[in-house]
Amino acid sequence: MQDYFPLGLASGATFCNREKERHHLLSNIMHGKPTLIVSPRRYGKTSLALQTIQESKLPFAHIDFFSETNQKEIVKSVLKGIGIAIGKIASTPQRAVNVVKEFFLGAKIKFSVDVPGVSIDFDIENQDAKEYLKKILEHFDVLVAKNKKRVILFFDEFQRLGQIVEDYSLEAILRHVAQQSKNIIFIFSGSNRHLLRQMFDDSHRPFYKLCDRIILDRISSEDYTLYIQKVAYEKWRKKLPKSVIDLIFSVTERHPYYINLLCSRLWLMSKLPKENDVNIFLDQLAREEKSQMASEIDLLSDNQRSLLIILAKVGKVNSLQSKEFSGRAEISISSIVQSLRVLEERDYVCRDSEGYYNLIDPLLRKIINL
Repeated sequence: MQDYFPLGLASGATFCNREKERHHLLSNIMHGKPTLIVSPRRYGKTSLALQTIQESKLPFAHIDFFSETNQKEIVKSVLKGIGIAIGKIASTPQRAVNVVKEFFLGAKIKFSVDVPGVSIDFDIENQDAKEYLKKILEHFDVLVAKNKKRVILFFDEFQRLGQIVEDYSLEAILRHVAQQSKNIIFIFSGSNRHLLRQMFDDSHRPFYKLCDRIILDRISSEDYTLYIQKVAYEKWRKKLPKSVIDLIFSVTERHPYYINLLCSRLWLMSKLPKENDVNIFLDQLAREEKSQMASEIDLLSDNQRSLLIILAKVGKVNSLQSKEFSGRAEISISSIVQSLRVLEERDYVCRDSEGYYNLIDPLLRKIINL
């Protein structure tokens, strides 16, 4: 069965639009510009990066920091990515083994050759992890240059580095290579915008003014409509009524994850969905997610929870620091300021281009208003 609305990575025919962002990122890749991709969770950062990287046809490694818990794991993750990239540069597994032995003389390396290719594991036991990483990265840059190649290192959930490592030494090492190398192209992405701003906008941090930036917003209704009608015709040999599409956009607020989640259920139907079907499936999703979201909200302070609830009930708000809003929320203005900062840091609330504060998660709004 064709998966038109994947809940994980979207690629190929299921990757919807992002034309402007793809062209932007592809241009940066071709010109060797380091790039930072930023958006809330589940907006499709990883899908955008991997789709564009594949279009570039350059060898790459996807280095994901999401599950790392300490500095040693961070370093291992980067070294593993370098090993993957080397395997893609070399024409054969034996060639990969030979170039590693040539360029990483003295390093403790484990090889394993299997059907897909060669796996290269740099052993960092009994090593100064930071100095070892610096040396390997520098040798890797020389190796790539000598082979007349260009390679992409894509760092996903990069804010984890700032959360885990107390000093800026690893950031400085990566910055040095990203700034000096003409052969290694660096792409960073992350979902904690507050932490990423600290890492990339603080003049005292190594990544200050290193990257061009791509900010992902929600995909336009026009682009979504083209895709939805295309796959509706493939499924039912009919197009959806405009009222159904408008309702899908309204209840999901065009949040990419919830568009896919809701439509993945609608596309299981044998008949063309109606407006009532949209509401039935949305209610099911809200009931399924209610317990988990309630547990997350319970971790907030009383003021943070109260502010989140009133925003869910009133919708977009232009000014949260007015006496009128403070009185309505029954929270002092100073407490609103403090609570808002936490809600923004945790990706519950964002401020749109028109200056209005709003909940990021439309299903959370639905659950609060049940």
